Amino acid sequence: MSGQVERLPDLLYGYPFYEQNDINQSEIYFGDWKMYVIGDRQTISVRTTTEGGEAWRRNSMEVKFSS
Repeated sequence: MSGQVERLPDLLYGYPFYEQNDINQSEIYFGDWKMYVIGDRQTISVRTTTEGGEAWRRNSMEVKFSS
């Protein structure tokens, strides 16, 4: 042994998580991100509604992303 301690990743509900210092400290994104590629190519606007389409009937929120 070389005297160094191997540090295991921090866990959240048994899943490893990593910190990203570019987002607000009050936000957390949790999920299986294996199939996603995230990039910042242009400004994206986000709109939400609880009244549009079928959202009201389903008691849900609809989210629209557009650039």
